[in-house]
Amino acid sequence: MSKAWVVRKNNYLEASVENEVSWIQVARQAEDADLYFTKYRHSQQKEIDEERDEAKAATLRTELEEVTETHRRVRAKGLQYIEERKHLEQLPPPETRDTQSSVDLTQYLTTSLQILQESRLPTLELEKFSGDPLHYFKFIKRFEAVIETHTDSPSLRLSRLIQYCEGEAKRIIDRCIYIPDPAEAYRRARELLKERFGGDTVITNA
Repeated sequence: MSKAWVVRKNNYLEASVENEVSWIQVARQAEDADLYFTKYRHSQQKEIDEERDEAKAATLRTELEEVTETHRRVRAKGLQYIEERKHLEQLPPPETRDTQSSVDLTQYLTTSLQILQESRLPTLELEKFSGDPLHYFKFIKRFEAVIETHTDSPSLRLSRLIQYCEGEAKRIIDRCIYIPDPAEAYRRARELLKERFGGDTVITNA
């Protein structure tokens, strides 16, 4: 996923807010922008992790930080607009609208607002875990203190866990993002790390 697509989706979302279109349309565009940003972020992070040239890696990290900051700003603007406008507009009568679509959209709005609040985590340093069993428990305790105690969102916890792992540790839990249930995905990621790097036998043999 390229940066250009993320920028385009954010521009669409921001323009819709400025033009004061329906909050339902803005919500759908915000969901679309989130999808493209998530794909871009994972792709960019993978490229950073695999880049051997530190200068190029630093450039990629800077780009990711800039795109992330812009996306968060536009997303927050969109969610604020939705909250301000949705009570001013009436949805069509139940018999004339897609009930499932309405339920899905409501669920998305609730989740988005929760994540927006929870994503304001403290900017504390957390050393990445590369798979050394001797550092496993220290990493997990630090992760729980820095991340888990500041958010109840399993999606955000999983995202940060993947972000702060590298090498073999990251490869083991990367596939957990494909598990549909966020809570199960995060639980499985923690389980995989403990099985591979936190067992007594593994630590003894390290």
